[in-house]
Amino acid sequence: MEILASIAGLAVFVERVVEMLFGKIVGMKPYLPFIALAGGIALALFGGIDGTPILKEAGIQIDLNPWVARVMTGIVIGGGSSLAHQAFTKFIPGKS
Repeated sequence: MEILASIAGLAVFVERVVEMLFGKIVGMKPYLPFIALAGGIALALFGGIDGTPILKEAGIQIDLNPWVARVMTGIVIGGGSSLAHQAFTKFIPGKS
């Protein structure tokens, strides 16, 4: 379960970093989800983060190349950061 919590925390971290670095640039707003996705993939690849143990705990037998597993985990982190951004902009007043 701690793997799932760390992936969710990393998604929020990626969202905050992308918003901090690229959020103030006027023309970048439509591209923030793509930048977050790329950031999540890069974080998982270079950090060696593999989310397949979550699937194995759920009883799903999967045998993947470690690089493919990291890219899939990065996609989850990047997609989760987009969801975190939507949640922040919806539920935190004054956040654009």
